[in-house]
Amino acid sequence: MPEPIIQQVNASKNDCEKTALKRLLSNISIEYPHLKLVLNGDDLYSDGPTIKLVKSYGYSFIMVAKDTSHPSLYESVDELDKADQVVRYQYTDEKGYRHWFRFVNDVPINQSHKETLVNYLEYVEIDPKGNKKSAIPDES
Repeated sequence: MPEPIIQQVNASKNDCEKTALKRLLSNISIEYPHLKLVLNGDDLYSDGPTIKLVKSYGYSFIMVAKDTSHPSLYESVDELDKADQVVRYQYTDEKGYRHWFRFVNDVPINQSHKETLVNYLEYVEIDPKGNKKSAIPDES
């Protein structure tokens, strides 16, 4: 059930991805009320109103939150990390790649929506030559 991003009836311009998401979630919840979805979204969707919308349907989510658009989220995680309230895990695999994780639950998504709490996960991979690849933020 794709949701096109087009000019809607009586609208002066095309709608956007977030408006299409609202229609899509409404349609899915009506057509498939038994589904428990996990939505995956890029940085565009990781804001308070969108997360509240997703949660209002009982769905879970995995969304990118780049440091450039979510400085308060990263600051909160760093502060919690300094207070030793962030879980860290690191290991080296058999090919010599180092994998580094840190995570913490119930962090405000931003200053504007402090009541919107998210679980934060950061992953970094370092190859045997020392090159770093990070899942958050997207440095590809």
